[in-house]
Amino acid sequence: MLFPNYFAMLIVLLYREKYGRRKEMSSDFFLIHRIRNGDAQAGNQFVEKYYPSIYQYCFLHIHDKECAEDITQETFTKFFEALMKNSDIGKIKSYLYSISGNLQFMQ
Repeated sequence: MLFPNYFAMLIVLLYREKYGRRKEMSSDFFLIHRIRNGDAQAGNQFVEKYYPSIYQYCFLHIHDKECAEDITQETFTKFFEALMKNSDIGKIKSYLYSISGNLQFMQ
């Protein structure tokens, strides 16, 4: 299925041309596209990319290593659940931080 990937790439290029977004936006866009199509490797790449910053955010607020790890894992679980339900989640990093912050608040 070459056409959907080509179409997605065209959308990203037009978006970048119009709004001047960084390369990170396009790489995240393609990761999300691949994750939604069931690519487990893309899911792993996504977690590897954002896990350190989300874990650090949790640890700085909670000061408990095990609890920070649990909340970080729960953050990604909730993110992937929301990703499969919603068509547009907005800014990915902001969405991850907001999920993490809500989970910390409920702790």
